[in-house]
Amino acid sequence: MHISIPKCSTLSISNTKSPKPRIYSIHSHQLPQVSSYSDLGVIFNDKLTFTNHIQSITKRAFVQSILLSRCFVSKNPSLLKTAFSTYVRPILEYASPVWSPHLAKNITLLESVQRRFTKSIRNLRNIPYTSRLARLELPTLSLRRIHIDLCTCYRILHGLTVLNSSNFLTFRNSTNRGHPFSLIKPLVRLDSSKFSFHSRVIDTWNALPLAVVNAETIHSFKLKLKLITIHLE
Repeated sequence: MHISIPKCSTLSISNTKSPKPRIYSIHSHQLPQVSSYSDLGVIFNDKLTFTNHIQSITKRAFVQSILLSRCFVSKNPSLLKTAFSTYVRPILEYASPVWSPHLAKNITLLESVQRRFTKSIRNLRNIPYTSRLARLELPTLSLRRIHIDLCTCYRILHGLTVLNSSNFLTFRNSTNRGHPFSLIKPLVRLDSSKFSFHSRVIDTWNALPLAVVNAETIHSFKLKLKLITIHLE
């Protein structure tokens, strides 16, 4: 494959405050070093915090939601809910297992898109956010990201992705606690690992009822997941 060298750059990921710069080159062409870069639609930075990515998608989603409010003549709540779920929410959830936030400020920022959109709907603007969601039968974006994590975990464990499950998840040998599909939580120190997918999904997955994790298909798993209550931390 031909490489367009002028479009290449280097990104060094390090937990140190002042990492030692490294110089890389291709065919004697020195590559510039950057602090963040977009790869397959996700913005990675040198600390793996994903704050830049969250700010970017939130801005795009806000613009899209404003356009929806202006374009739809009908103010039917059901129609607006469908439009939001189709055209705005995917922006906020694309590849979320990679970057799902743990910082309160980023969680609040993402949720503010849906909060503001539901408030713009006639007859709902003067009631609390939780009541607006109940009227529209919408879950919070935080809960949806947890569901997406769990569905991703199910797919990995059942070989429904190209990912090797042994590289991400390890079954617990003992079945004295929880269900037979319980996983071992890795011992990690850094926040970038502690709140990454392969670590943060474990406690929630292990707490699921056997009837849910024992689902025969991903479709059945999703349906059963919607019937249980998951407590957000």
